[in-house]
Amino acid sequence: ALAAQVVTSAWAHVAECCVRFMDGRHGPAVPEHCSFSRRPQDLVLPLDVTLEELYCGALRRVKLNQAQLRRASRSVSQDTFLVRVERGAEDGQQVTFRGVAFEQGTGDVPGDVSFVLQERRHARWQRRGLDLYLECTITLLEALAGYQVAVEHLDRRTLYVKSRPGEVVRPQNILHGVEADWQRFDNTDAFPGQDAGHLKTGDLEACKDICRRKAYSGFTFWEDTAYFRSQDRTALLDSKQKSRGSTLFVCPDPKDTASLRVRRAVRCEGMPALGHPQIRGNLFLLLRVQLPKHIDDMSARVLLDILPSGGAAGAQDSMASAPSEPTLEELELCDLDPTESRRRHHIATGGNDDASRVVNDGRDEAHPAGSPGPPPPCPQM
Repeated sequence: ALAAQVVTSAWAHVAECCVRFMDGRHGPAVPEHCSFSRRPQDLVLPLDVTLEELYCGALRRVKLNQAQLRRASRSVSQDTFLVRVERGAEDGQQVTFRGVAFEQGTGDVPGDVSFVLQERRHARWQRRGLDLYLECTITLLEALAGYQVAVEHLDRRTLYVKSRPGEVVRPQNILHGVEADWQRFDNTDAFPGQDAGHLKTGDLEACKDICRRKAYSGFTFWEDTAYFRSQDRTALLDSKQKSRGSTLFVCPDPKDTASLRVRRAVRCEGMPALGHPQIRGNLFLLLRVQLPKHIDDMSARVLLDILPSGGAAGAQDSMASAPSEPTLEELELCDLDPTESRRRHHIATGGNDDASRVVNDGRDEAHPAGSPGPPPPCPQM
């Protein structure tokens, strides 16, 4: 009976506190014998760390600026913090010290001090997840005859990597965003009338770019208009049908494109995984070939004799026979920016070129680029 009386009294006390606290006529009211402590806002501070520290781990001694703390009406229970940067820590990760931050003039429950790790940009290395990327420059001779590169790792180890016997550094090894060839089918269409949008233009590259941005699998080009297809790539290939005057363009096979993105790498020499040191990423080498600025005539003849014959040899033969061919005209190459060239032509034609007229069934239209400045006149033929 005594226990039941104590429980009843306790519930009555709780009910009284709730009624007084929720009384709308007098606002929130708290009994004098009930007290609530407000937890202050945590103190969050940035901490600049290097990629070497994130790779190897580090113990940083950080001393807080007391003047800044006073201006913010904050105080901490200690001036210096030993911040441990774990191996494999990520950019933006927090290291927290519990219950050491206070607001001046209050007796509130202490808050936390958190240091946010901010990865400093490295001059040579790049980090993407657990993988590391390092750009290495080799000469044209090394690209053709073999290379050996000494790499000083983030922990000061020196790694020696070399090419496979007979390996040639191809352009797809050094280009970013490469893509396999699109498939073209003349006098062919797929899913006629089921257009995801259309564009009146003669620029096929612009149509391909729209497919990449909107994830279309291809388009049909008929007369002067491209009709985009939203069906998947396999469905387009399976549904091809004869259509006179139409040309079907289908995006590359993702597997073929992926094979072009393959780069030389060293397994398990990337970042360690946080909390799982046995798991490590890979080290990718971005090989860039440093081409000579000029080759003299004697060296050019030696290269023509050594390297397999192809377009260069054929070009030389054509140039040699040019004087005896009255229909051939020798022209000089110059350096031009394709984007600037198209912009100037757009202005010269008053913005009426086919590539600027976009109709895509209610979707966002491509804005024509342009700024003042007429293109230089072309020489008269």
